[in-house]
Amino acid sequence: MSTPDDMWAGWDARDKDGGLTQLHQTRAAQHVEPRRLARDPLDFDWMLAEALVREKANREARRLLDQEETAAGSDPYARMVETEERRLKARLEAQARVAEQTQARREGGGLDGLDLSRAVQGGEFLFGADAELEPIWGSTDQTLWAAGEAVMIHGPQGTGKTTLAQQLVKALLGLQPEVLGFAVAPTRKKVLYLAMDRPRQAARAMKRLYATCTEKERAVVDERLVVWKGPLPAPLLSHPALLRDLARHFSCDVIVVDSLKDAVAKLSDDEHGSNYNTAIQMCLVAGIQVCDLHHPRKANADNANKAKSVDDIYGSTWLTAGHGSIVNLWGKTGDLVVELSMLKLVNDDVGLLNVVHDHEAGVSQVQEQFDMLEALVQKGALTAAAAAALTVDAPKANDVEKARRRLRQLVKAGLADEEAGTRGGAPGVGAAVWRPTEDGRKVAGTQKPTTTMSSGRGFGGGAAAGSWASTDPF
Repeated sequence: MSTPDDMWAGWDARDKDGGLTQLHQTRAAQHVEPRRLARDPLDFDWMLAEALVREKANREARRLLDQEETAAGSDPYARMVETEERRLKARLEAQARVAEQTQARREGGGLDGLDLSRAVQGGEFLFGADAELEPIWGSTDQTLWAAGEAVMIHGPQGTGKTTLAQQLVKALLGLQPEVLGFAVAPTRKKVLYLAMDRPRQAARAMKRLYATCTEKERAVVDERLVVWKGPLPAPLLSHPALLRDLARHFSCDVIVVDSLKDAVAKLSDDEHGSNYNTAIQMCLVAGIQVCDLHHPRKANADNANKAKSVDDIYGSTWLTAGHGSIVNLWGKTGDLVVELSMLKLVNDDVGLLNVVHDHEAGVSQVQEQFDMLEALVQKGALTAAAAAALTVDAPKANDVEKARRRLRQLVKAGLADEEAGTRGGAPGVGAAVWRPTEDGRKVAGTQKPTTTMSSGRGFGGGAAAGSWASTDPF
């Protein structure tokens, strides 16, 4: 029996019509015929011999066919073109049929298999829980963070974004009633804190905040706080439901993203920005609240000034489009006192607050601010324009309106009375006037009004913002 080396010998030798040499034809025939009835599939000689015969037969058949067509006056090239044309037409027709069948399946299936649970009746949407404002952070008049609306804490590096967010987390756990004087409603489930930006540094900062907690309070932290360290397990661009699914997996109804640059690969790219917006909207419709942290680009001549509107925030417009409110911190890295303002409002503006960070304790407080009630008592009576002039130099229409709202809040609290103005006349003539009530005079100078806390058990399901009841286990 021939060896494989014998079979390969003379492989490059070809006859004039491109077929195999006579040597190979003979050897192929010798190997094929005796083995057709009892062949070993692993016999290399037989497999090679069969391939050689098949190749020779194909070449010979093509040669004879070309000769016949040439003798009959047919052009082999034209035949090839015609054959390829038929194949192309068949392919196009097949594609059209598949498209028709696919469309028919879609039309026949309709909405089968799709989640339609988010469709509600108009009355439920207008008069149900969705239409009610549920403050997570703040009051119904001044809301920094509302349930069902994501909040962003924006500011340069070192201005206390993480410090502020960690205090919010502690309040969400029910371990403190307020942050910066504004009530925080505790969550009903758990909080998922994504410590993607320098997790070890975040751990040290958070440890200072819980330095004096009791054993019961530590048990609450262990039970109700989940911390994710480092990058996400998958990119949001390819997994837009990742944040929602992570929160569900760990039984959390609040997720804190620290920070946005670690969750979105390309902040200035609209595709990435729109994808992140989709990710937080998927969380919100699932009842998962979102707070994220974001900082501007490194300061230069173009962005050295404080952000004054949403348009000044670095990145795609879609990064902020899905947020209900944006809290802005401004200052230099390491400043003990930074400014807090709102770039996007839920309702009334909280104004410009000077926030003092105690880095050793990890807590923040608002410096003493202008007290409208005290000013009203001292002056005896104020118009909105006069009140605005006490807060800023050369007040604008927006400043006057803010002062008017603050004066009317005093009226709502029973601390002031409003005397309606009259229309017409010179500017300022016939304007509304506010005067302190007897209760207002008693309160002024003795106790500064603070945000009122209700006794709600937490946000969600229509519950109001408030502290934990005395029956809670810590």
